[in-house]
Amino acid sequence: MIGSKKFFGQGFGSKIIEEFLSFVRQQEPSLTSVIIDPDPKNLRAVRAFEKAGFVRESEITPPGGRALLMRLPAI
Repeated sequence: MIGSKKFFGQGFGSKIIEEFLSFVRQQEPSLTSVIIDPDPKNLRAVRAFEKAGFVRESEITPPGGRALLMRLPAI
């Protein structure tokens, strides 16, 4: 999502997620939560989502393979 590896580890991921969520809030003011399902092995992505306020719910197995169900409880 970020692009070049030179941008990894600088906080861009969580900032991009926060900006996107701000946009979503403006477009859908009645939205009460957001659910995502990153690969549980993608620790950078999971950490960026946690920094943006998402919490881990459980691991699931959708058609594409293992995923970590995460929810942003109130937006």
